[in-house]
Amino acid sequence: LGTIDKRLEAGEYKGVEEFISDVRLVFSNGFLYNRPDSTVYAAAKAVETEFEQKLAAIAGTGISSNAPSAAGPPTTSQVHVSAIRPILKALNSHANSAPFRLPVDWQKLGLPNYPQVITHPMDLGSVSRKLEEGKYRTVQQLRTDIDLIWQNCLTFNGAESWIGKHAQQLRAFTLKKVTQAHL
Repeated sequence: LGTIDKRLEAGEYKGVEEFISDVRLVFSNGFLYNRPDSTVYAAAKAVETEFEQKLAAIAGTGISSNAPSAAGPPTTSQVHVSAIRPILKALNSHANSAPFRLPVDWQKLGLPNYPQVITHPMDLGSVSRKLEEGKYRTVQQLRTDIDLIWQNCLTFNGAESWIGKHAQQLRAFTLKKVTQAHL
């Protein structure tokens, strides 16, 4: 937010859309790099909700840009599902993604404490299913679920485990693909 404030003060924004995009990037990074049960994640969620409500109120008064994002975060219908499918396909095809394609079978793997440690399990197959069923209202919800896959792995296994290293690689790969797709 400090960078946004400096850019505002310096008059560097060419339009409202650029400002909104930067603010949403702050929220996205808050979700991407913090665990869902962390204080930072909760604060980002609260501020994002407030920001989107204020933005919607401004849009309702007719003071808005012509950009589709000005009325709220892009929905999965605004950002066509076909723009997201290639990212999921690339993730599923990645050499390190095999352990993340299906839900963790904690019983078969002999991990009796998994449900206590990971209270919101997520996997690539579930993300794909939810996308196809239209369960995501916004692209951010989809991105949050994808990052939850990597965060769950790191929480349970640690960053230094072989699978934790794979999760970190896939997290970076996801960010690269999402950035390239402007999502």
